[in-house]
Amino acid sequence: MYLSSILFFSYIYYLLQIDIGLLDSDVLFHLGIARDYGRDGFIFAVPSAAESVWSEGYGDTHFIYHQLLRFVPVFGIKLWIALLMSVCLFSFLIYTKAKNKRDIFFYSGLFLFGSYVFTGRLLFGKGLLVFFPLFVVYLIVWNRKNKWAILSLTWILVWTYPLSPLVLLYSFVSNSLSFIGRYRFHKHTDVSLPSIRGFLKEYSLFYYTLIGFCLGLFIHPSFPNQFYAFYLEWWGQIFQPNDIEKIAEWLSPGNLLFFQTFFVLILISFFAKKDGDHALAILFAIGFISSYFTTKSIEWAVPVGLLWLGSSFSLKQKIRNDKFAVVFGCLFFFYAGQLAQGVDYQIKKIREENNLTSVFLVCGKLETGTKLWIRWDDFPVFYFNCPKLIYPFGLNPIYSFMKDPTRYQMIFSFWKNEEENLSELPYYLGYDYVIIDSKKHGSFLLAMMQNQPNWKIIHSLGTSFLFRREKTSAAIHPEKIKIKPTNLTIPSAWGR
Repeated sequence: MYLSSILFFSYIYYLLQIDIGLLDSDVLFHLGIARDYGRDGFIFAVPSAAESVWSEGYGDTHFIYHQLLRFVPVFGIKLWIALLMSVCLFSFLIYTKAKNKRDIFFYSGLFLFGSYVFTGRLLFGKGLLVFFPLFVVYLIVWNRKNKWAILSLTWILVWTYPLSPLVLLYSFVSNSLSFIGRYRFHKHTDVSLPSIRGFLKEYSLFYYTLIGFCLGLFIHPSFPNQFYAFYLEWWGQIFQPNDIEKIAEWLSPGNLLFFQTFFVLILISFFAKKDGDHALAILFAIGFISSYFTTKSIEWAVPVGLLWLGSSFSLKQKIRNDKFAVVFGCLFFFYAGQLAQGVDYQIKKIREENNLTSVFLVCGKLETGTKLWIRWDDFPVFYFNCPKLIYPFGLNPIYSFMKDPTRYQMIFSFWKNEEENLSELPYYLGYDYVIIDSKKHGSFLLAMMQNQPNWKIIHSLGTSFLFRREKTSAAIHPEKIKIKPTNLTIPSAWGR
């Protein structure tokens, strides 16, 4: 029964994988690495991202998933993601101890349609696809008899995804709830309170988790670059400097997205009552609140909520009620339609606004090592299609800020400063080609570049324009004038 359900949903996952343009930026980036750096050995630097800290030393916080990606052919990536999503579903069904058709289809529907925002993020092919099943295994073996299994799993989880501190938090909260329960029991009896030794024993699983976490952090294939990588993931992206461009994951999701993310989960949580894994319930409550202020929290709050609901005996009892099954079956069906509409919108958006095939063909003919000026969020797809070129930024603006705040502020100002003509800035920083998308980046940039005789359009497609710096007399080259562009406030160095 498990197998038939998983095969059915695998087919759905495969159909939802529409276009490679929908893939997560990390996936595109590492598919490019797999193709152009070879499939053996580790990556120690990313020289193509010239303005990024990873051009000096690369620390892979998604190590296991990214190494697996290097063995996946590009044409098979949709099937690969569908397979991993099915593994996630299978592990979830095992955790819920679903035993009959109704249980299996309810929890399968809950996983797929309980939060289609979360499903959409999984369809991007994120490292969460590997972290989630291993975290489920961690919860299943959570027992004092399995201390060494807990330690080993934690070690591996640190290498899978930056969400690994979630394991540390869960172990602490779970052991604390257990200790509080025993304290209340002793308080209402004549039995003496637990000794220091008893206290330490109560937190033994947390200690083994902590040891595994430290081993995963210190004994890492990306040594010693992983320390700086985890620092940026766990601190830099939570407490960003004010001078850094705020990306979508750092912003609040907005009321509509927040509602779409948690509506079904919150509705079903009323039937979970007070049973289930209380540590997961607390973590879900924390994630639910924090998700209102940052989209990034959705990524871990939803799977924790799913696991909490899956551990509820009261909810399992409700599933057997015919009326309950009909109501929530209709609800999942409605959300399935919403998901399909969202995917259809993405398809149209990609086909109409992001068709850069001919631009990639032109850029692919440029000499190896040519510096091409692009926006930071365009780096993954350009690197995937034209890996021989050199680009500013790389995957995340914080990586560029951390390498050189001054240069980052200059680059950022080029894309955002509508009042000053900064068309010479790319050449000043060593770039001879510039890509401008008038619809995506702003028409002011296109007008600014077109009004400069030193820049010439050598290719255009729709709203995308490729400019080349024309050779002119050295007297007007900005690199001969060692001054920063006007109206730029250079931030002080931060965090390094």
